[in-house]
Amino acid sequence: MTEVQKWDGKPISKAGAYSGIPMEVYHRDPNLCVRPSISSTGLKQILECPQKYWAFSPYNPDRIESPSNSAFDFGRAAHSVILEGRLPRREYAVSPYTDFRTKAAQEWKAKAERLGLTILKAEDLRTIAAMYQQIARHPIVEAGGLDGEVEVSLIWPDPVTGYFFKARPDVLPMGDMIINYKTCADASLRAVAQSVIKYRYDISESLAAMGMAATLKRQVTNVALLSQEKSPPYVVSCFEFADEYLAVGTQMVREAMDTFARCMESGEWPSFSDDNSTIVPPSFIVSRAFGNAKADIGVLDDLTTEDVE
Repeated sequence: MTEVQKWDGKPISKAGAYSGIPMEVYHRDPNLCVRPSISSTGLKQILECPQKYWAFSPYNPDRIESPSNSAFDFGRAAHSVILEGRLPRREYAVSPYTDFRTKAAQEWKAKAERLGLTILKAEDLRTIAAMYQQIARHPIVEAGGLDGEVEVSLIWPDPVTGYFFKARPDVLPMGDMIINYKTCADASLRAVAQSVIKYRYDISESLAAMGMAATLKRQVTNVALLSQEKSPPYVVSCFEFADEYLAVGTQMVREAMDTFARCMESGEWPSFSDDNSTIVPPSFIVSRAFGNAKADIGVLDDLTTEDVE
């Protein structure tokens, strides 16, 4: 079995599971690999709109810096505490202020930002501590579902395009099941299923399973989301992905990588307007307007300018 190897700081040229790659380098260093690389975050942006991906891409010399997101910062901090049992002091600064309206608070915030630290509120830490106590009692966690090495990057070349895939599961599993932890507002099955659609977690999980096979020669048989609500009583749920969902995710990974390669080579990054699609009304809207009768498209010809305005 291939083992995890320590990254030597040089551009990666072969498939492997690497430890020691900082998150900032993993996401934003254009020279991480000998050829361009892309993670699930980039693949999802490519599928949504290639132009949006390129605007923030590390390969774009005129890229826009990604804005800070407080919800993302909270989730990342929760991941550190839940999965590693600690909050890295070199990455976070806990604000002694409830807000940043005073001059002293603004100066403190500016200093933290200059140091590249993620700012958290004291209230955030209390919430995360309470969440940790709750999730530690969940059967999945007690059974070792979150045991394993963290901060491991799975990196491998795509055999079709030659560009590199990147995946970074929350925990490198001890067995054949990947479990990823998510914080959320609602951990019910309905809400989690909706979040999978909204955030395309099927793509992230499928890419991680592909990475396990490509770098560690380990076949993943199950993938699950361990979700926890961010408000009391910090309810926890765990739902597995159906095989069909992972098949869909794998297919979308393929489509996104092909698009990425095509755009990189052509230098053209299309937007929404380039797919020549038509806006089609949902069937319930047509039924409400026309009943069982067929929609009369010619009605548009009878509209005057005054009617439209």
